[in-house]
Amino acid sequence: MSQSDHAGRSPVEAKDDAPLPPKVAGAAASHQLTDLAFFAGADPAIAKRNEARVRWIEFKPDALVMDFDDESDDVFVIIRGSVRVLMRTNLGHELILGDFEGGTIIGEMAAIDGLRRGANVTALVRTQVCRIPAAVFLDIVLGSPPVGLRLMRMLTARVRLGNMKLLEHTILSVRLRLLSELLRLARPARGAPGLVVSPPPIQSDLAARIGARREAVSRELNDLDHIGLIRRDRGALSIPKPDLIRSEIEKLGVVPGGRAGAS
Repeated sequence: MSQSDHAGRSPVEAKDDAPLPPKVAGAAASHQLTDLAFFAGADPAIAKRNEARVRWIEFKPDALVMDFDDESDDVFVIIRGSVRVLMRTNLGHELILGDFEGGTIIGEMAAIDGLRRGANVTALVRTQVCRIPAAVFLDIVLGSPPVGLRLMRMLTARVRLGNMKLLEHTILSVRLRLLSELLRLARPARGAPGLVVSPPPIQSDLAARIGARREAVSRELNDLDHIGLIRRDRGALSIPKPDLIRSEIEKLGVVPGGRAGAS
């Protein structure tokens, strides 16, 4: 999922000449591929011969990392920060595939199958990435069994999550899809029972995550707050009884709140 114009020059490189470019550090700036958790166990000789071909880039919040239908095939490893991956139709409808943080790779599909990008990726916060040409990525993955196995497990986890969301969309009501997504986003609350999502998600983002209209999500959140299944406080959305929600979803044969694994 990275970017390359028709002349073979990536938009990231094009930004280097722009007034407000992302910060770029060369491969010599104390970074090494084998420092990245994803490449743990990589063949040292293969990693060494490819060091000079990777770039270490920093994106500002809201900066475009790659866009739908790009012809490029670079792979990005997120070092720190987070990005949002979404699909968008020609009519402007959006589906958020997920938010990914440090240690995750993005863009691997185009490197593997050679097709155009299928999603848009935008930095949510200041984000540092390692940009790796497809040929380098495949050289390391195919020549280093531990890295190849890690990639397969990561892709398998993403397929499982995609299958689960498809099942949810087919079987569950908007309310239960919303609750399952909130469980997916939530973390244990500090010093209190239940789970919490902090900061509270934007309603339009929740709608784009579960394939629903924002108005429907707003209505369901109000109802869920009224009956006590969620609690909206300043700066957080709390889920005081997650087990109750899970049991209701599981009655329909769906395991709620599954996440994709990251390597």
